[in-house]
Amino acid sequence: MLLSTVTAGLLSLTMGAQVTSGDWLVRIRGVYLTPIQDNSDVLPSFPGGSVDVLDVWTPEIDVTYFVTPKWAIEVLGGVIPLNLDGTEALEPFGEVTEVKAFPPTVMGQYHFEKKGRVHPYVGVGVNYTKFYDAKPSGGLEDLAPETDITVDSSWGIAIQAGADIDLNDKWVVNADIKWIQIDMEAQLDPLGIPNTLQFDLDPVAVGVGLGRRF
Repeated sequence: MLLSTVTAGLLSLTMGAQVTSGDWLVRIRGVYLTPIQDNSDVLPSFPGGSVDVLDVWTPEIDVTYFVTPKWAIEVLGGVIPLNLDGTEALEPFGEVTEVKAFPPTVMGQYHFEKKGRVHPYVGVGVNYTKFYDAKPSGGLEDLAPETDITVDSSWGIAIQAGADIDLNDKWVVNADIKWIQIDMEAQLDPLGIPNTLQFDLDPVAVGVGLGRRF
């Protein structure tokens, strides 16, 4: 009796959890976001002046539904605080803008055959990013505190690869990397002068977290 119990436990650790159709998986990650950016000048007031969007740590939550053991749908999101620093002609201003981003993303995932306790997957999907609460900061706030800033929403594609590692039949450790297409256009009017800034964020997001199966 004792031997059979120990054997069953060792097999469970080796084989990992079995995924079935209709399963749910909820994950919470810490994500390090690195923008791979291509930004325009702030025109017409600052030719030769642009901004850099700084790397940031942010929490992320996702819910995955397994249509079959191999095919799943993932919905993920979070709130990302972004800080924009001036570059070139705007570098003396330091940080110029703060803005928050809400980027819900829907992924179609393919889950490969598990390797012991490891469940690798890839995904592709659609991202919508809503920008809000944009305001001047740093040197721009000192120069023109009443500057009005608006940032247009963005649609784009997203791709991912990752793996869930079973801790037991319910809990997993997750590692995930995503690339998300985010194209932004901002309008700002320091000192009453309308200006436009276009930039492609296209961030790479590397995340590690915990998940639970239901």
